[in-house]
Amino acid sequence: MSIYRYLSTTAKSTSKIFQAHSFSEVVKQFSKFSSHDELIEYSQRPIDYCYANRMIETCSSTHATPFCLIKSAEDLHNQLLVRIAHCISYFQSLPFLPAANPTLLSLHDRYLKLFESLANF
Repeated sequence: MSIYRYLSTTAKSTSKIFQAHSFSEVVKQFSKFSSHDELIEYSQRPIDYCYANRMIETCSSTHATPFCLIKSAEDLHNQLLVRIAHCISYFQSLPFLPAANPTLLSLHDRYLKLFESLANF
């Protein structure tokens, strides 16, 4: 079931509770996710768990060549994008009423802005 179909059926059943203006703001907020192809791509990637000993080993004197450090930073950057994209997709899977909470909407917006700034970095 697409998010638009879900939101439209939910809106019909709860139209007496919510005003049209607040509903349209929530729909705009959620539609930002579907307009980012890169975000959808990252949300479908699996999470690669990074342990502390791997990071310590990468920064040790034996592996401290500039190439290794850049490669490690690239991997961490990609994994951060994957994790943020997963968080945003979890927000998308919330039912409508909890997701319409202003606190959750602002958190969702922060995650979107963070993803955009890291993707452009």
